[in-house]
Amino acid sequence: MIALQTSLLVVWLLCLAPTAQATLILDQAYDPTPIDPTSGTGLNQTGVASQGFTVGVSGTIVQVDLLLGELPPLGRQDRPDWLILELHKLSVSGGPTGLMMMSVPTHQSDIPLAEHWQSISLGAGVAVAEGDSMALVVRVELGTAAPGAKFVWRTADSDDPYPEGDRHVFISNGWQEIPGDYGFRTFVVAVPEPTVASLVWIGIIGIAIAQRKGLVS
Repeated sequence: MIALQTSLLVVWLLCLAPTAQATLILDQAYDPTPIDPTSGTGLNQTGVASQGFTVGVSGTIVQVDLLLGELPPLGRQDRPDWLILELHKLSVSGGPTGLMMMSVPTHQSDIPLAEHWQSISLGAGVAVAEGDSMALVVRVELGTAAPGAKFVWRTADSDDPYPEGDRHVFISNGWQEIPGDYGFRTFVVAVPEPTVASLVWIGIIGIAIAQRKGLVS
């Protein structure tokens, strides 16, 4: 009994110590800078783009960054009311879309006009495992937007700068794979390792059960 009380005191002291905080980890990324001002896919009422990637760290994707810009208006172009990011888990076939895990809208008033990395929070996030094939699908909704420039997802048009995923655009007859990759970053909160306190608790519970069985028998 004394040994059990002593062990419980050790656990209590361990629990008073600072606990490890979840760390945001940059998992996958491609940065096409310096930016070619003519590069990218214009996201308007018909422009939809997808960038595939392969998860490198098991955990929860909680944030995605997109490298965005704007093209100057050509005639009358509507600046979309909403930019919508969808996160898809890909099928074995490796197509640009699969099971949609999350959809996050961002209002145009929250997107700067300059070239920039647009950070998009996924809230509680999406659980993923190392090796999962995923895709970021980006589209827009016009709503009642006033005339203005359209969003552009910046890219590099070289053959395959990011080998862990493919770039697609949606045209009239469906998705088409094209050379290059879009600028993106994914951030993951990794699966936490067991803390010292939790491991000690497991041991204490085992001791308590063993002692109780000893008293009963």
